[in-house]
Amino acid sequence: MIRVDFVDTSGNSTLKTLLMLQWAQSYCPRVRFVLKADDDAFVDVPRLISVLERKQGAFENNTQLSGSSPGFLLGKRQEAKSVVMNNESRHDVVPGAHHTGGLPAYLSGVAYVLSGGVVGPLFRKALEMPALHLEDVFLTGLVASELGLSLIHSPCFACCEELPDPCAYRRLLAATVSKPDSLRNVWNRVRDKAAERCPPRNDTDDHQC
Repeated sequence: MIRVDFVDTSGNSTLKTLLMLQWAQSYCPRVRFVLKADDDAFVDVPRLISVLERKQGAFENNTQLSGSSPGFLLGKRQEAKSVVMNNESRHDVVPGAHHTGGLPAYLSGVAYVLSGGVVGPLFRKALEMPALHLEDVFLTGLVASELGLSLIHSPCFACCEELPDPCAYRRLLAATVSKPDSLRNVWNRVRDKAAERCPPRNDTDDHQC
């Protein structure tokens, strides 16, 4: 756990993620991947590592074919849209003000993966731009777009509500789980340690990720 000198609120999510990138760049400069996940996210770490190790080459080829800059971001892609936020919502683009405008595609902030090579460029470019407190829109959308980075959509990342069937998480790499007790139940189902067993996972599930 890393402690820093600011108040931990949802409005500081961009700051927290920037500090994560700074720490990774400073202390883990050769890391292959960095995972950003919310505290209410379920992440199947063993499967995620397996998928990344097996498909890293395919992800990098996707980047080359698209003509994007080297490196990639992987998660649930949210398509570009115009945003009109009301000033009562914690998801205002600018707190206390209305904002209308086009946004680039971005990845849901519930959880996403960055290839190691994009960590430094993303951090440095973010410092040059006016920050938004919507961390996923800002970093994986606006900043990544400025750098020409590739956003790779995976159907195995989900947001933003808890799924009604805990067994449904067996086909996912990351998704929202709102309560600690629910998270334990989901994890036991996924790791097949629950009293109520889930149907066997399909062998093709990982290939779809």
